[in-house]
Amino acid sequence: MIDEVSRNTGAYNSKKVVVCILFVLVISIAVIVFYFFDNNTYYISTTTTILKNNALNLTIQNISVGNNPGGLAITPDGKYLYVANAGSNTVSVISTANNTVVNTISVKSEPSYIAITPNGAYAYTVNENNISIISTSNNTVIKTIKAGKIPVAIAITSDGKYAYISNYVSNNVSIVALSNSTIINTISMGLGPNGLVLSPNNNYLYVTNLASDNVSVVSTLNDTVVDTIKVGSGPAFPAITPDGMYVYVPNYYEMQNTPDVSIISTSNNTVVGTVQVGNNPIAIAFSSDGRYAYVTNYGSNTVSVISTSNNTVVSTIKVGRNPSSILIAQNVKSLYVTNSGSDTVSVISVI
Repeated sequence: MIDEVSRNTGAYNSKKVVVCILFVLVISIAVIVFYFFDNNTYYISTTTTILKNNALNLTIQNISVGNNPGGLAITPDGKYLYVANAGSNTVSVISTANNTVVNTISVKSEPSYIAITPNGAYAYTVNENNISIISTSNNTVIKTIKAGKIPVAIAITSDGKYAYISNYVSNNVSIVALSNSTIINTISMGLGPNGLVLSPNNNYLYVTNLASDNVSVVSTLNDTVVDTIKVGSGPAFPAITPDGMYVYVPNYYEMQNTPDVSIISTSNNTVVGTVQVGNNPIAIAFSSDGRYAYVTNYGSNTVSVISTSNNTVVSTIKVGRNPSSILIAQNVKSLYVTNSGSDTVSVISVI
């Protein structure tokens, strides 16, 4: 036995050296890039981190923008991302090719939400008291138009003819003809109309009423409310599945132990399910194939990833402080999330 140990001593010492080298390498790498995993939650600790799980492969990067970033929109060609920074009265323009800020546009009155026309020519920012129109060709404000009291969000029809603007204090939605930037109609809503989303065929508009805990369904054919759907507490910014069959509504004010997303079937305008997510869910985006819904949780500093096949959370991604808006850039296969509490945009690349 002693002879056997003696014969193996050299090999053992060699193994120790290899193990020590590997240990040093691991520690060195961890100093540069590290993450830890707990209950399917990924915690981001560096500028760029590679994350993997059974459902998704993710890469994350953070981009510094203006103060208190909120709404964001992407040009139709996917090349540029526009971010509304309410705290600095600016809009940051990000190149998606290298995820860097290439321009900063000065606007007025706390821009909080933004939408881009289908032809990519103009960006409309929703400010505290008005709407700014930005020409994307030279990134300058070319016009300012009025809406209702405290406008919150904007949705533009796929033909680029009309914009619908929710007005929180006026309790209505303004319809703007984009050809001449004039309000052509106003539709009464519930209390505190907030987020809004158009169906893929533009025939219906779904408006969340934050203060009355319901969703108004508007027929855009005659600009009338045709249904009202009760959801959770404080419905925020909804999203509709690519096939138009379901509207997912994040309920921002639900009890902290049961924050959830309401799922509405558009065939009969009824809630057909709920999904528990992080605290204060505020906005949602869908993958292009509709397989996943991504929910920003303002109070948890996370993004919940929902598998729409069974409406269960399959992953939770830790991002910056107070994540708010979210969208998907299909050309670079990335999610962009504004973090209003840390003045950054997180880029979550789905590999």
